Formats: sequence, C-alpha cells, structure tokens
Amino acid sequence: RDTLDGKWDVTITPDEDARSAGAKEYKDVLSFKNSVFDSKEMAKHGFEPGPYDEDTRGIDVGGFKAEKKSKKDEGKAKWSGNVTADQMSGDFIWTKKDGTVLNFTIKGSKEE
Repeated sequence: RDTLDGKWDVTITPDEDARSAGAKEYKDVLSFKNSVFDSKEMAKHGFEPGPYDEDTRGIDVGGFKAEKKSKKDEGKAKWSGNVTADQMSGDFIWTKKDGTVLNFTIKGSKEE
C-alpha cells in the first residue's frame, strides 16, 4: 500500500459536457491511509471517507478505485486512477441525484 499511501494534490478537470452543465475545474486533496480513501472537496457534498480497491503492479506503480454515495443525497461518485512514483492520473465520475452524469479527469502529484 506504500504507492498510494499519503496525500495527493490533484486538479479535477471537467470534460466538455460537464463544463456545459456548469461544472468547473477545481483543486482537491485525495488521501489514502489505512485502506481508507478520502476526497477533501467531495466531503463537503456528503461523500465520507471509506474503503477503496487497490491494484499494486509494482513498487512505484499502482491503481485504485473508490465508489461512494453521498450522505447529503447528492448522488454517487466514482474515482479511479493510476499512480507512477509520485504522479497520479485518472477519472472522476459524479452521477447527480437527478441522473446527470459529470465526467472529469484527475491529474496531480503526491505531497512531500
């Protein structure tokens, strides 16, 4: 679990459709610790810390998947990504309560 363990400073960028629906690019901090995943910004929308699945392919290479349901009834969210050394890239999909699906990309690096 060493590859992911820690905090990651990431930029979450909406695709064209999500932008058209009013989504904006934002900064977030993703945390992985003791098998628990957390998104600092999405916690504000009721997405609480919880378990995630990890794919470890090597010492400095890995991937993850996390799915959560909002406690504030703001829908479902799914994060997935790949990590190489101290760089992360991936996808974030937010399915709103009304069924609107917002797609984003994740890009960032591990905090020192």
